[in-house]
Amino acid sequence: MHAFFSASLADVQFVVINLSSHLNDLTSVLLATLFSLASDSIVIYQNETKLDFSQWPNKIILLFTTTQFAATLKNVPTCVTIYALNSDDCNFEDPYHFATIQDLVDQLSNAIVQKYRLETCRYNQIGEPDKANEQEMKANRVEHEIKKVYEQMKENSPKKPLHNIALTIIWLRPEVGDMESLKEVFGEYFSSYHSFFNQHTCHYYIVENEHRNDIFLIMNTSSEQSIANGFRQFSNVKNIYFYGQSTNSDEKTFDTRNDLYYRLTYDLIGHYGELGDNYQENDQLKEARDFFMNTVEDIEYDTNYSLVDTHWLLLYDDHRDQTGPSIAVEVAHAHLLKFIRTYHTLPDCQQHIRNNRQKTIKIFITNNKLVDWDNNADASDLDLKKLYIYCNTARSFADMKRWNGCYQDKIEDVFMYDELNYRLVYVGINHANEASKIFETNAGLYRKCLEDARRLCDALSDKFQKKKDMIDIKLSEQSTQQ
Repeated sequence: MHAFFSASLADVQFVVINLSSHLNDLTSVLLATLFSLASDSIVIYQNETKLDFSQWPNKIILLFTTTQFAATLKNVPTCVTIYALNSDDCNFEDPYHFATIQDLVDQLSNAIVQKYRLETCRYNQIGEPDKANEQEMKANRVEHEIKKVYEQMKENSPKKPLHNIALTIIWLRPEVGDMESLKEVFGEYFSSYHSFFNQHTCHYYIVENEHRNDIFLIMNTSSEQSIANGFRQFSNVKNIYFYGQSTNSDEKTFDTRNDLYYRLTYDLIGHYGELGDNYQENDQLKEARDFFMNTVEDIEYDTNYSLVDTHWLLLYDDHRDQTGPSIAVEVAHAHLLKFIRTYHTLPDCQQHIRNNRQKTIKIFITNNKLVDWDNNADASDLDLKKLYIYCNTARSFADMKRWNGCYQDKIEDVFMYDELNYRLVYVGINHANEASKIFETNAGLYRKCLEDARRLCDALSDKFQKKKDMIDIKLSEQSTQQ
């Protein structure tokens, strides 16, 4: 049993250190309220560089701080339990790390209430009902005052309260490299990454965080269905995915990473879309926009590029002309891709080509749209110089590699959807640079095209730098293990 649960409240010291820069209006009031209610058990420090635990001899110490400060602590006594605000992703089993400052302060509040309740039980057991009632009243008062703070902050806000729970992804029993690949692809779109190799530990984490974060859960197909059903009972488990070889045709069962990531992307769009809708209902349009991933719809074409001999087009799948669900593909640098014109319907795209027969047409197109094009007999007269096909599943990728329909001799490359952003940035650099030569007599457009090319180069450089950093980390880890 953890010493926290066996100690009396007089033996417990709550220590809060170096959190002031992370506090917002709500958490500042919450912390001040807790201090006023349990000032004899809480000490708050600001801007400290070290902490002397010996000033609390014979005490159980619950320390609330940041992971950065916690990392500086040396020779931490066994009587100290650290609860930390973790601003970085973590993929280990640690229920003592919290994604937001509100979660951390709530944990402090819960710990204080829990100790008063434990004191109530202890006094009842030794036959002191008056002291037991006193402790119960203290616990109730903390809960009442904290609830009152939330209600007052809600009343004082001109906006309706918004769903602002962190999104966590959990992989139960991942294989080597699974978590690293997941983090590389999705990065900051998940607040934290956790892997568990024991279903009971995973279950405990979900229970402890039921009101702190929403969860996407990945399980191996070898896991029993009863285990998944156990996780489904929790309201914060939003989606469960099965990964591995299986005869199950369920839409949430995937046998390749690409197929799994494609579905995760779809569900992420839906998740953040709902949050954005909540903000829009509150007329917080900027915040709403921040919740959505950049997609091809965020590309804003610069009509100056229509003067260039080569036209780049992008024909993508979209719910407006699909009978089933469509998946929005992230294009992280959409705001930089000024050179390419986007279309979501086949007729509009084909009409542009008809209207610009004197131009060289190069096109990025989805596997679905190419199939539609092949079925459209009226489009056989349209000349395309190069096709770049991006696919939404491993099966469609294999099909496109063997494509023997229209324009098969014009296919430059076939790739998965998650490479689209990189491919667009790469061809955009060359196109913007070539376009600048056409505008050499126009100083404004000449400079603009070069600036477009430079910004795309910077984006590509950042991508490769991140790749390099990850390789350096892996090399460093390998050296440490040898």
